[in-house]
Amino acid sequence: MTKVAINFYSKIVQENESEEFNQQVAGEIKQTGAVTRIAYTDENGAQVQMLLTPAKLIISRRQGTSSSLLRLAPGESLSCQVSAAGRQMDLSSQTSLLEFTDTKLEVEYQLFSGLYLVGNYTVRLLFD
Repeated sequence: MTKVAINFYSKIVQENESEEFNQQVAGEIKQTGAVTRIAYTDENGAQVQMLLTPAKLIISRRQGTSSSLLRLAPGESLSCQVSAAGRQMDLSSQTSLLEFTDTKLEVEYQLFSGLYLVGNYTVRLLFD
């Protein structure tokens, strides 16, 4: 694993509300062939692990008793799970953008509960 500084940006739009987050965190990146692993702890203490292949991004986030597992791939509807307060929600994702370079990971996606749109999400990681 190579240690990196990560400039993390996230935008969440749910119904008529929007939130944006910016964080500077220390993380690690490991590339094995076409697979990239990214790990970091955010400012709130959540452990985040990402597994990136040429066609898919899997994001695992854990903090206390809450966790989420997101599966994201452009052009596909994939199952996702979010657990909080002892409840598990089964969601699906629709990904409109997934771009990765040596210096940046950018993803835009929507989460759905059945046919109901939970929200629109943008995540950008810049690596130093």
